[in-house]
Amino acid sequence: MKTISVVCDSDIAGPGWIVVLRRINGGVSFNRNWEEYKAGFGDQQGEFFIGLENLHLLTQSEPHDLYISLMYSESESRFARYSNFLIGNEGESYKLKKLGEYSGNVGDAFRYHEHMKFSTPDRDNDLSLRNCAKALNSGWWFHKCYTCNLNGVYQKDNTGELGVHWKTWQGRSIKFVQMMIRPTSQE
Repeated sequence: MKTISVVCDSDIAGPGWIVVLRRINGGVSFNRNWEEYKAGFGDQQGEFFIGLENLHLLTQSEPHDLYISLMYSESESRFARYSNFLIGNEGESYKLKKLGEYSGNVGDAFRYHEHMKFSTPDRDNDLSLRNCAKALNSGWWFHKCYTCNLNGVYQKDNTGELGVHWKTWQGRSIKFVQMMIRPTSQE
């Protein structure tokens, strides 16, 4: 057993959610290597990623729901929720093993990435002829690149394919993203 410090959020979707990823202002670069994504990085009071190893350990212990809150502006926000979210271990390249059933009002953009291994600029595991992580300056469960990339380059404007994207909702870079998990049993 390993003890980790976590941030919880009860405001967005009710009690019991552990925040695993937050993007709010571009203050932390998500253009990181494999070891950094494995360990986690950032400031838990601001922008951060909990780390692939911690995400694996948390989700493999029992079934977890995943809740993703997305906001383009104060008046434009959406969410996606998935039951039975599971991340594989490092030997499986932290594969997105399960997403379960989708509910929400933003569209099911994450489904495209189910069963994909995690990729970083220095470890290409996607199915594209190019290294999506290197081209997009971020780590993610890239396929043939993406329909969503919540670790993309944070932009205050909307130029090109770089950005924090959820393609079933906005064609523009999203300003706020928070991914949270909680045991399904807390439903």
